[in-house]
Amino acid sequence: LFACLTAFSCVAQEQLDGFTYGDEKAPTGKEWESPAHLAHNKEQPRATFYSFKSVENARKVLPENSEYWQSLDGDWKFNWA
Repeated sequence: LFACLTAFSCVAQEQLDGFTYGDEKAPTGKEWESPAHLAHNKEQPRATFYSFKSVENARKVLPENSEYWQSLDGDWKFNWA
């Protein structure tokens, strides 16, 4: 268990090139000129996971086949105050 946790923490701390975080200096406004600089204070991309109630639904792969998934597409009502 300790080896698994240690391995996971090493992977979780690895930073991708082009991403800078709060310990970096404030942006200068010219970051857009460098294609090597992707984001300042932006989270790194990661995989999305979906839960399925049964193996049969999981084999269909799409999240629409999960009972735990709900689409947020559609009309929304907002109360602007």
